[in-house]
Amino acid sequence: MTIPERKPGDTFLLFGEFAYDFDTDLPISVGPGIYLDTTPHDILRDAQPRALADYVLPGYNLNAGSPNSCLRHSSCVVSPSNIQPPSLLFNSVVALRLLAPRAIRVAGRFTVGKNGRSIDDPSLYHLTSPWQPDPAGYYSARDVPFAAGVAGRLLHLLDRDYGRISSSLVLFSQVTTGQVRSFQMAYLGLFAALEALFAPKRNKAETLGERIGNFLANIGPPRGWSVKDWLADEYQEGRGRLAHGVQEVDPWGGTIRSSTLETFARLHEITRLCILGFISLPNAQLQSIGHASGTPLQNHLKSLAPARGRFLKDQRMWCD
Repeated sequence: MTIPERKPGDTFLLFGEFAYDFDTDLPISVGPGIYLDTTPHDILRDAQPRALADYVLPGYNLNAGSPNSCLRHSSCVVSPSNIQPPSLLFNSVVALRLLAPRAIRVAGRFTVGKNGRSIDDPSLYHLTSPWQPDPAGYYSARDVPFAAGVAGRLLHLLDRDYGRISSSLVLFSQVTTGQVRSFQMAYLGLFAALEALFAPKRNKAETLGERIGNFLANIGPPRGWSVKDWLADEYQEGRGRLAHGVQEVDPWGGTIRSSTLETFARLHEITRLCILGFISLPNAQLQSIGHASGTPLQNHLKSLAPARGRFLKDQRMWCD
């Protein structure tokens, strides 16, 4: 596959933190029309005014240690269903986080101007992934093609609107990319994503724990704790406490207790793996689950086999 060269109209999503091993030269595809590419230092160095570079990549003119990789949307490639470049770029960020929860800090975005050297339409995001178990880890050249497959699958599902499944993808995306800024909202967002997938009724804690425990039966936690029991207890106690008046709105950072972070880590990994399991299901099955209701929906979800398939290959839980 020939990768288009940079040209006016291309859009760059810049990283404040992103580790890549550079065993394979860039650019390489990481989604439809999206490429992991080298940071466009020539444009940033010559930005006029210079402050534009610091706006889209904070501290650029003061910090020589900025990541030398970014995401680029090629204006040569027709976007699927006319989805705008920023959404396509973030879709690939989500795919990378679904592949492995490594540290990603999104700084800002800009479009290459008509002269091929200017910064047009600058935007600042300043988003940091909320949890990363291996700060020293990095994405490898082998990871990126797999993430590209995940990105393409996500676009397929979102484009066709698979009901609650699409809602779950959006909720998880907002949490894992750092768009949700407090522990409480991120925690409740992950439970909302799981409820969208598994639609528990009556005793929601027990039903959710049982369905997810069965769905992830092929991917046991590293220390052997029970997904079913832990999730049921956490839904009843932890979620109930935060959803009904107890305030724990701490922003992400050094104020989060280790026990709280451990709880979030387990919930993030359960949600991440469930989404990978669902997007591995055949389209017809996803369509049936996504738009069913009442007894047919409950029967579909009760009969779900333990998750397996393309997007669960070599996956594990990145938490204790």
